Amino acid sequence: MEAKAGGDQAQSVVNAIEKALENYQVFKVEIVQVPGYVESPIRIDSKRLEDHFVYKVTIGDIRGNPYRTDLVAALKSLTTESRETPVDLRWGLIFYNEDGTRAGSIYFDRSGRHGAVNDEPMNFDGIWSNSLFNWLKDNFGSCLR
Repeated sequence: MEAKAGGDQAQSVVNAIEKALENYQVFKVEIVQVPGYVESPIRIDSKRLEDHFVYKVTIGDIRGNPYRTDLVAALKSLTTESRETPVDLRWGLIFYNEDGTRAGSIYFDRSGRHGAVNDEPMNFDGIWSNSLFNWLKDNFGSCLR
């Protein structure tokens, strides 16, 4: 029962980010990455990823940005399922409101099938579960390698 509750809460966070983005309430999006070729003696968690990224892209104002529409669609397709153990995170999306407060964050491992929502370990399921990860790779993968 615990795992289901965590997955439901994470899905609520994803849905809230998507709605805020759709309603022009999300202002800034940061994308952080540690490429797969970078070896680490310890698992990279969300804090470590944000503090020790290799690459960082900031979309300063997503509201009028051409990436916004596809990002909203990708978020709509993301489904979460709680997992017990954290994974080695390599990609992160951090969403900020206009006042600078954090609206939420989503992280992925190398495969895009596992990660975290905020700090909760998740599996990303569903037929289109990887479309947010694909959005990241398609738009930023060639410049972040």
